[in-house]
Amino acid sequence: MVQPDPDKVKSVSDPEFYYSHEFSSPRPDTQLESWDETRKKLPRNRAAVLAVIERFGGAPLWKVAAELGWPVHWVSGRITELRRLGLVSDSGSRRANPATGKSAVVWILVDRREFDKGPSFL
Repeated sequence: MVQPDPDKVKSVSDPEFYYSHEFSSPRPDTQLESWDETRKKLPRNRAAVLAVIERFGGAPLWKVAAELGWPVHWVSGRITELRRLGLVSDSGSRRANPATGKSAVVWILVDRREFDKGPSFL
C-alpha cells in the first residue's frame, strides 16, 4: 500500500490522509465534499451527546443513541472523540442493555477541574 507523504499530511484529521492510498476513489472530490459536510456536523453532534450524558448524570452508549434517535455507531464515534478530548470518562459503573442483556460502560462528564489537567488519550 502506498503511504501518505508525511511532509504533506499533518494529522489523521487531514482528508489527504484518507485519500492518498491505493484504495482511494477515482473521484476524491466527492469524498472530500462529503468529508467536509461531516466535519461541520461533528461539534454539534458531540454537544448533543454531552447534553444527554449530562441530563442523565451519566449514560451508556445505547441510552444516548436511544435518546437522540441515532444509530449506535454514530454515538460510539462521538464518545471516542469526547473521551480523547478529556470531556467524558468511564464511570466504572455498568448498565445492562435491555435489548441484549449485556453490560455497557456508563459514560460521565469529566469534572471541569480535571479537564484543566489536559486531555486523556488512554
